[in-house]
Amino acid sequence: MGFFDWFKTKEHDQFDEDGNILCPKCHSKDVIEIIYGLPNDELVKKSLQGKFALGGCCVDRDNPCWTCDHCNYQWK
Repeated sequence: MGFFDWFKTKEHDQFDEDGNILCPKCHSKDVIEIIYGLPNDELVKKSLQGKFALGGCCVDRDNPCWTCDHCNYQWK
């Protein structure tokens, strides 16, 4: 099983017909990844463009990995 196949089998991840991750709460495609750690200027710029969200400097295994720009739901 390849990484993408494994990724698609995660119970909380739903995908549309094009392989985009859907929010498990509102089913929106406006989902972006949450990046953790101290960001440099380029990462801050990309986060302001909505390419991903900054999650802060503290990294914990229980931190959410995804956030929905539509309903603000976050999940792992």
